[in-house]
Amino acid sequence: MNITSFFIYCIIVKLCYSYYNALSTLIIIHSTVIMIYKKCKMFYTSINDHTDKLHGRELMMKKIIVKILGILVVWTLFLPSTSACAYEEKTSWKELASMPTSKFSFQSEVIDGKIYTTGGCWNSDYTKNLALTEAYDPSTNTWANLASMPARWEFETEVLDGKLYVIGGTKMDTWELISSTDVYDPSTNTWTTLTSMPIALAEVDGFQTEVVNGKIYVFGVIPDGTCTSVTEVYNPTTDTWAILAPMLTPREGCQTEVIDGKIYVIGGYRGLLKIGGASNVDSLSSAEVYDPSTDKWTTLASMSETRCYLQTEVIDGKIYALGGWNVKVGDITGKVLSSTEVYDPSTNRWTTLADMSTPRQIFQTEVIDDKIYAVGGYGPFYTDNQLLSPLDYDNRLSSTEVYDPSTNKWTTLENMSKKRSCLHTEVIDKVIYAIGGANSTYLESYAVPTSATK
Repeated sequence: MNITSFFIYCIIVKLCYSYYNALSTLIIIHSTVIMIYKKCKMFYTSINDHTDKLHGRELMMKKIIVKILGILVVWTLFLPSTSACAYEEKTSWKELASMPTSKFSFQSEVIDGKIYTTGGCWNSDYTKNLALTEAYDPSTNTWANLASMPARWEFETEVLDGKLYVIGGTKMDTWELISSTDVYDPSTNTWTTLTSMPIALAEVDGFQTEVVNGKIYVFGVIPDGTCTSVTEVYNPTTDTWAILAPMLTPREGCQTEVIDGKIYVIGGYRGLLKIGGASNVDSLSSAEVYDPSTDKWTTLASMSETRCYLQTEVIDGKIYALGGWNVKVGDITGKVLSSTEVYDPSTNRWTTLADMSTPRQIFQTEVIDDKIYAVGGYGPFYTDNQLLSPLDYDNRLSSTEVYDPSTNKWTTLENMSKKRSCLHTEVIDKVIYAIGGANSTYLESYAVPTSATK
């Protein structure tokens, strides 16, 4: 085998490697051993040749050295990747210990590698608020009941300096709005009541929070029929609230993201949502950005489609908007979306991307290694203008998929063991945890394969 043939062989093996990692590595090791053995045998045999063959031996030595160097280069390129071979197989969702309490419209956060769930209402009785705080420890696959908080549902949470802040919400039995703010300290397992919000808000599709420079910003709509937009900010250092400039467009069911200290608000709907019959809301394509340094809102370019109940994620300073519900006043069904688009703040432009394989709304997304994982949710509520299953929809999704911005492709992953919507997801050490959902206590995990994170 001459030098040219050898390197052609290596290129062929490299192509095969992407499909047969372990096998190709063994081929390289085997070929290397055989080649070194043959060349060394030839070399030592040639020592006893006549002296007039000295020049030929020197030339042969040079070829051997070049080939061995080539082998070392190939070895360096291929061998480090073999550690990932064991993770190339498909990864399935793994069922874990269920939540102790069946609950709906709760919140979840991660602090120091544990998942904390708070509040909500009983799945079996939607008139009872929960004051529960529960924590899941992945290292032991166990749940623990912790100190109770003031009961509430439809609220928001944020984590600051290792403490869990709970903001606003609703009392389920009276539908009274809650303005209180409370904070939980995991180190002491205690709740402390803080200063209340100036304007009470509930997360009935329209209450969002973001953290910028150690302060919690709240965006919502007063759910009293006025559709008045509100912006408030809480300063944990001084335990004070302040009212800020309102959003330019009142909206609920939207999403928010933070880029370079500015807060982007995307999509949602305008109107008062009702259950059953024709829609009385319009989904929105508009977006706006808030600058805390100037207390000003600025209108941005609109998305290509109107969408509420969407999901958004940020990768490399760009906002990805996925799925959701496209609906107009008077619609019976609307349209559940599979479309994806991305916003570039530097150009103020939206660009349409590849569609998800499954239309979904009220779902969850997570980003791991610059890839977006979409989990669960609802499909269409209606078929042939008929509600699929009143109150307890049969269109929940168990499907999951992943989007790679570098290739603009979606890849279908293994399904969860149960269909779930209104679930929560959290990520710990590149493992996605799917928590609860409508009428469920299920907890499952999906470990992203090492090969998928390269």
